[in-house]
Amino acid sequence: MAWFVVFLALNAGCQAFRTEDSQQRLRNASGEVPKMVLDHEHPWRNHEDSMHAQSSGQRASHQRIELFQDEKENPSAKEILLAVGGGTGAGTGGSIEMDREIIRRMRYQDKLVLALMVAVYFVAIIFTASLAYRAACNNSSVKFYADPRVEPLMIDSDDMDDFLVTFMQPPKNIQLSVQGLMPIPALLANLVEGAIEWQGGYYRHIFSFSLDLSHFLVPSGLPEDGSDTAMAGLADQDLEELRRFLAENTNDLATVSMMKEVSWDDWEELATNIKQKIRQGGFEGLIHVSWKNSEMLTVYKNRTWANFLHMSVTRVLLGLSILGYLWYLPYMWLRQRGPQLQPRFKVNVGIAEYWNLISDKISERGFDT
Repeated sequence: MAWFVVFLALNAGCQAFRTEDSQQRLRNASGEVPKMVLDHEHPWRNHEDSMHAQSSGQRASHQRIELFQDEKENPSAKEILLAVGGGTGAGTGGSIEMDREIIRRMRYQDKLVLALMVAVYFVAIIFTASLAYRAACNNSSVKFYADPRVEPLMIDSDDMDDFLVTFMQPPKNIQLSVQGLMPIPALLANLVEGAIEWQGGYYRHIFSFSLDLSHFLVPSGLPEDGSDTAMAGLADQDLEELRRFLAENTNDLATVSMMKEVSWDDWEELATNIKQKIRQGGFEGLIHVSWKNSEMLTVYKNRTWANFLHMSVTRVLLGLSILGYLWYLPYMWLRQRGPQLQPRFKVNVGIAEYWNLISDKISERGFDT
């Protein structure tokens, strides 16, 4: 990066020197217009000086026009190569033809420098992209893997039963959240650490805790005898769509989206019990009880092209290429399609039973462990 900045600084200095040198040559070629000195004793001299200055200005204008007259010409490739490889000299004066040739050389050389900078920029992007593509290659036997930010799951076969057993696991981040908030004046909102705005008022956290429910989750529609547990929770239409995808789909970028939804009958009754228990302990603030009942899991194919396009460095390189994202976004939107499944789960514990597990640990201070 440092050498690139030094290169830009040197190039800017050369540009400034060339501009000043070309201006000096124009002044030498056109001739300096003498300043008029008023002579009260000889007024006819002022008139002659004025006429001389006007004619000198016209000659300078015609010389400048002649100097840049060759702009409309179409030079041959040989002339362009000679202009690029030729020097500009160190002198500040000369004939109009020589000045015209020097200006032509400087312009072609400036365009060449700009073209080389753009070429080096894109060559660096392509080289980095080739390294990223090589990093995306692997000899692993894994065929499908889940988004590691959600669950680090993977499978080395395309069998439907194995797929369902691996990726149809109950979600891991289903929690019952309880927050205790105390209202504060709006004037103190900026002074209190962790203050939040909710429904037009300002509050600060007094306590906050979450209760894990993932151990109580089971697929909806689970048979009583425990058979076919892998397919429980999915509709017949989703199962057929997944079967066709595993057997026929050849798109490396295709994904399987699984929106796992959880139901819990009469959970509002549990929320009411929690609020009453906390208020009986003397808490007078706002109590907010909620629970997260869904989780999105995306399953990808382990293919080189797909891994390369999913890498963060690839998206950065496409952004640096200026026009890359104009291709990337619609391409991924069109190609990254696949089955959208909706597995159903439920909390397999009654409200009364769960309340007996947590009631003695809930107080006005939150959850006492």
